[in-house]
Amino acid sequence: MEEKFKNSETHCITIEEREKLTITGVTDMESFDEDSVIIYTTLGTLTLKGEDFKINKLSTDSGVIEIDGYVDSVIYSSEESSGKSKGLFSRIFR
Repeated sequence: MEEKFKNSETHCITIEEREKLTITGVTDMESFDEDSVIIYTTLGTLTLKGEDFKINKLSTDSGVIEIDGYVDSVIYSSEESSGKSKGLFSRIFR
């Protein structure tokens, strides 16, 4: 059984001083490390590139994630073009 975030319908990104991100509408997470984060949102796949990323908050109930670290880029791709595979949480919680 595939485990998903119970996401909010609205997708929003708030970036403060290029060092703190709050993202809503998160449906799943593909990967995370210090330099990149790949998450699935209600509007497609979102890739974050930067430095020293740390997850401060991850709410599986509301589909909200808060990340600290220096943001270099925010890139969207549609699920069709990215060939979406199962996310990290989908693989962990089978």
